[in-house]
Amino acid sequence: MLHKKTINEWCNSINQRVVAFFNNLDSLDKSGIPTKAPLISMSGFSNQSIGVNMEATQIMGTAEKPEDLSTKIKLEAKLSISQVINNLINERKHWQENELAVSDRAKYGILQKCYNLHYSMNSLDVAATALKTAFKEYCDTQSPKITGSHLMTQIVNAVFGMQDRRTSSAYSIVLRHALSQSWGVLEIPAKIIEAGGIEAIRRNNSGKAKSQVDKVAAAKPALTGDVLASVKSEKLTALLNKAEYRDAVIFLATAEPSGDFYIRRLIQKESAVKAALASIYTAVAEEQKTLASKQQPANDANARDQAVDVAVAA
Repeated sequence: MLHKKTINEWCNSINQRVVAFFNNLDSLDKSGIPTKAPLISMSGFSNQSIGVNMEATQIMGTAEKPEDLSTKIKLEAKLSISQVINNLINERKHWQENELAVSDRAKYGILQKCYNLHYSMNSLDVAATALKTAFKEYCDTQSPKITGSHLMTQIVNAVFGMQDRRTSSAYSIVLRHALSQSWGVLEIPAKIIEAGGIEAIRRNNSGKAKSQVDKVAAAKPALTGDVLASVKSEKLTALLNKAEYRDAVIFLATAEPSGDFYIRRLIQKESAVKAALASIYTAVAEEQKTLASKQQPANDANARDQAVDVAVAA
């Protein structure tokens, strides 16, 4: 039989180990396991020690399993990122409807003024000629020199700079599209918005890019179209090389204030003629489209009359 003193020492030793164990659990509070305040020391198997042991057991029973904790963290992360994205979406909408809209309107206003400047130069009167000459001199004196294959492109490059070629090219495409569609100066901002913005116009027009061969072919109807004027000159006839003649020649002429055109050169180099045709293919294509739309009703009427005649004859 064990001595009473020995039994008490043994019980105290067990109690101390239990207390130490649960006090160690308390030190793991940062790991996410819920704990109480440090447990008090116990002696013997009193009701107090049994109660504390039962409470500690309940605490261990309520601790989350690792897989449950992982699921909870993932759910909280998902909810957090959703909130972040929703906040960013709201900020983007506010910017789009306010700051961006204001910025776009200001940009369209500048493009409108560029378009108006081109319109002011697109004439043969004294004021327009003087303005165009002054603009050319301005472009030539800049460093780097402002260039552009089209007057509209040159104006855009002068205003927006030539560092970002892609942006300047997009603005030029938009304004040249406006020119081909005969948009009025006052219509520019509204028409750009209606067409879907600068990028939409640029993309739609870039997709229609043609090779020079295609452009020349599309412009060929100009060689059989309306005759604007006819000239006959012994000097011109003498300059024509009949052996090298291909389809057309170019007259380099100046428009005089009197309304006369002074022919200064006769050009028949094939590459120059093709370049001239390629440069007007858009206008010729539009003319052909308009002509076709006018001829369609007449063709329909002729087809209807022929069908009636066939029916009557039968």
